[in-house]
Amino acid sequence: GSDVRIIDVLYRSASGWTIADFKTDEARDETQARQILREKVYDAQLRRYTQAVAAQLGERPRTSLIMLNVRSEVCIIALD
Repeated sequence: GSDVRIIDVLYRSASGWTIADFKTDEARDETQARQILREKVYDAQLRRYTQAVAAQLGERPRTSLIMLNVRSEVCIIALD
């Protein structure tokens, strides 16, 4: 079967399109959050989202991964 995914947030501002994807994995710091990003292949998931949005809109969006539990805080990791 096909692997269907849904973009959490796609929005447009004066600076262009942005994809924001939220994750609830627990991490002790940003270094571990980035490790989780690679281990769980979230970076590849966001690359697929970027390609799909660029194909549909003709414009490459910026991407951000928003980790909701890094030291019990929110951590935003820009991926572009």
